[in-house]
Amino acid sequence: MKLRPFANLFALRHPDPQLRDKLATALAASGRFTEVWRPAPSWVCAAAPLPDGELDSAATRALGLAFAEGRDTLAGDVAAQPRERLARVAKLAHAAPERLVELPGDFGFLHFGSDDSALAVRSCAGWVPFYEHADGITVAFGTRLDDFARFLPTEPKLDPLLSAVWGRQCCFPDQRTFLRGVRLVRQGCARQVAADGVVKPIRYWNPKTNDGRLSSPAEEHEHAERLRTLLLRALERDLLPDGGNLLWLSGGVDSTSMGALAARAAKRPVWAWSLLPEQDDLYQEEMAYIGPLARQHGFARRWEVRFGRDTKIELMRSAPQTLFPQLHPGMGDLPRVLREAPVRVVFGGEFADEVCGSYCTVPDWVAVTPLHRVLTQIGLGTCPVKDIGRWLKHRWLAASRKPMIPFAPTLPEFIHPEVRDEYSEWFDRRQRAASYEAPGWRYLKLRLECDDYATMNWEGTSALNLRRSFPFLQREVIELAYACHPAELIRPGRKRLLRRALEQDVPARNLHRKDKGAWGCFIVPSRYSPTGKLPDLLKPLIRQDWFPEPPADLSYYEASRLEQFTLTAQNFSACLVARSLV
Repeated sequence: MKLRPFANLFALRHPDPQLRDKLATALAASGRFTEVWRPAPSWVCAAAPLPDGELDSAATRALGLAFAEGRDTLAGDVAAQPRERLARVAKLAHAAPERLVELPGDFGFLHFGSDDSALAVRSCAGWVPFYEHADGITVAFGTRLDDFARFLPTEPKLDPLLSAVWGRQCCFPDQRTFLRGVRLVRQGCARQVAADGVVKPIRYWNPKTNDGRLSSPAEEHEHAERLRTLLLRALERDLLPDGGNLLWLSGGVDSTSMGALAARAAKRPVWAWSLLPEQDDLYQEEMAYIGPLARQHGFARRWEVRFGRDTKIELMRSAPQTLFPQLHPGMGDLPRVLREAPVRVVFGGEFADEVCGSYCTVPDWVAVTPLHRVLTQIGLGTCPVKDIGRWLKHRWLAASRKPMIPFAPTLPEFIHPEVRDEYSEWFDRRQRAASYEAPGWRYLKLRLECDDYATMNWEGTSALNLRRSFPFLQREVIELAYACHPAELIRPGRKRLLRRALEQDVPARNLHRKDKGAWGCFIVPSRYSPTGKLPDLLKPLIRQDWFPEPPADLSYYEASRLEQFTLTAQNFSACLVARSLV
């Protein structure tokens, strides 16, 4: 079975023909790409399709298109004349990129014009990241951060701010990345390069949000049916009928729902990986949700990791060694799982909190709900009494021009003071900007801006030639959430939209679990001793009295963060070595 076509891309524009020739040779010799070509006079482009998907055709290349994702959606089937449909895509990309929103679904691609212009488009859900570098001479776009460190003409440098931020929270202040001068293109946005090399940002997707009107019972029913249809379609489209589908199964509502829906309704065989507590009583508590589900739905293979004192650091060390840090525990164990079984697709319940109702929804619910309605709902028993305090808190923050935003207000004390000050300045600026944005689903938009999980997972899974599916993180599901009133998602009870949608598909014990479940992070805080001196590359990141030898007694958090920083420095050094070899 052919799967959806996904690919890594790297494209660079430079006025020097000798440099372009050298780059084309290096790209071909690196072993990282299956195609290298010259799409326009000053451009060199390379593509690395993921396995089980078809390459872009010669006709697609002739239209100046190179797809990272979504070609199947835009081209359609043979009866729908795919070349004509892709010709429309190329026309919009060249003449009216702001109208790309007229095209269906999620898509990410590069388009090159014969006049040396170009357009880099990132999808609305952003499964495949697009990075950008522009310094007045060189313009480059790509989907893997390592490729910028390896192939840019200028010497790459680490950005201390992103290393400091990532792990404390996962976001990209001002779209900065781990490399200086390389920025991340936002979801639903594009970068247009004119014939003279000037780069212009474009936002083509800005979905409408609910204006505060409560949904009728009929609309709520319709929304639930729509969500089920979208989730089921994604699972049928992304998972293989003959196996190789690995579910990251935490035991919470979201991941168990995806496992049950995939096995029962989509008829796809499911394997599962879980991170579980080391303590026996907590382990048994989680297994009370995971075990029956796995047996009832025939999960043929399961893997477990028991979370102990050193598990997090060990998993970081065993994860795919990309320039982009791989902090998800499942990613750390994935190389071992691949040695034991032919996994081809990884999927899970990520982003359900945001689009189906959770603590993330409370700030948006407060913003569109008057106090008298809160009091009425408390009287009817459909809201907890605590909602009065929540309402007052968030309304006061909004009135003070300091709305809640999903970013940590400060960085840890062991970070270099200059980096902490830089981050604090950004946080204050971003919070002020948020206070002037329209209140409708403002917090959900900020959560999308974090853009952490999909980007990290693409970097890690594509390095292993695997696919990553996010059934809850797709354009149509996000637009559905925006169309709902926040109360439809969380009052009464969280995950209302999901529970209404899947009440016939998921065992009631799993679907109506009260707590979130966990990834096994129940350990008692321990003290650690550093394993050695910190690499010289970390000097701009770590405060002076901690460098190069941190204190002898570290907290669990401090030790794991320093290990993360050390791995980033080591992976960056590996990119520099590969750079010298090409």
